[in-house]
Amino acid sequence: MERYKSLLFVPAKNKMLTKIDMLDADAFIIDLEDSIEEDYKEEAISNVIAYLEKSTVSKDIFVRINKDRALSECNRLQNTGIKGFMLPKFENPQEYLVLGEKILEKYQIIALIETPRGVVNLPDISSCSWVDALAFGAEDYTAAANMKNTKTNLLYVKSKLLTYSKAENKLVFDTPFMQLSEENLLEEEIQDSFDMGFDGKMAINISHIKQINTVFGSDDIEQIKNIIEEYEKAGKAVVVIEGRIYEKMHINHLRRILRDRK
Repeated sequence: MERYKSLLFVPAKNKMLTKIDMLDADAFIIDLEDSIEEDYKEEAISNVIAYLEKSTVSKDIFVRINKDRALSECNRLQNTGIKGFMLPKFENPQEYLVLGEKILEKYQIIALIETPRGVVNLPDISSCSWVDALAFGAEDYTAAANMKNTKTNLLYVKSKLLTYSKAENKLVFDTPFMQLSEENLLEEEIQDSFDMGFDGKMAINISHIKQINTVFGSDDIEQIKNIIEEYEKAGKAVVVIEGRIYEKMHINHLRRILRDRK
């Protein structure tokens, strides 16, 4: 699965769908779930299908479906040109097997972890062959756990999500930043996501995309290339470059960065 720095949620409403062409997110998640009122679910999926039929967007598009309508919605969205599906409230691979191989094997699947049960079952979820990436939904998780959404409170869950995802070589995306006016906190949270090892960050606010792309694309590629070149020229296991010690594991990490930036 491709590494995305930014993934923007877009409600499946016509006035929002028409804006996708003008936005700079790496990928889009059209939302049929939380941002759509229950009485408008049918209208929403019709909006998505109509939009996709005429869309010329070159960016990858995923659709977050409703868990209780999963099979019906996925079937209707087949052959519309989308990249894949985000499966919400993901707690166990077994509960989504109803989608069948035609969907689970053909489309890229992002498992959205939003409940304590989903966290407990991370070993099974992260190792599932048809799950391509994992993502964290902090708002639903903290509500289910009856806790306040803070950096300290979520450190354990995020660390566990990262550990299992990385162990299975799966991409993992951090939760959206929910504040609309706290610019300093936005920068801090995005930097924390990057520093922890998330591959990208989701967003619900258009204005957050630029900052996410900046932070997650901030590596100095030329400097990385120079470090790798100097290390290889030295021909030693441990090399000091620009005052910093580099060993094989550091160089392998830098090579992964170069690969992801291609």
